[in-house]
Amino acid sequence: MVVAIGFEGSANKLGVGIVKNGEVLSNPRDTYITPPGQGFLPRDTAKHHQAVVLDVLQKALKQANLSPEDIDKFLDKPSDIEMGRLVTGATNPTVLYRKQVSGAAVCCERHGCLFLRAPEKAPGLIESGEYTGEDLCFSLQETVFAMLIEITERAMAHCGSQEVLIVGGVGCS
Repeated sequence: MVVAIGFEGSANKLGVGIVKNGEVLSNPRDTYITPPGQGFLPRDTAKHHQAVVLDVLQKALKQANLSPEDIDKFLDKPSDIEMGRLVTGATNPTVLYRKQVSGAAVCCERHGCLFLRAPEKAPGLIESGEYTGEDLCFSLQETVFAMLIEITERAMAHCGSQEVLIVGGVGCS
């Protein structure tokens, strides 16, 4: 019986997962929340993650009823991928994983996601009352989701893969 631990950080979350033979024993997370109207700044996120990582680790160990000595394996690849493989039993999945687009989170929170495609039009559309920032963000989210599905299907066909693993921010969305 292998007990594995993995750490994962994202634009706003830090998590520690512990798995034993494919069963998730614990998976606590701590979320960094920015002030209203601001996006995530890497410096601030890093400070948050540094401040809470030991607390999240202790919480994970406590929830799993384990001590550090009980850990057999440290997942040194992106932990959400390795955890997903352990939990699902996937052997060689096509992995759908999100990479942060520079400035995307800031644009979404400040002006709606249409800002990414036509920055000069987004504030006008919102101010006119025709659309809300939420409308524009939802529209972009749905378009990106459709694009990711198409890309994943193509990758699976190209590689002859029968498994897909959706992890990270994509999996949460």
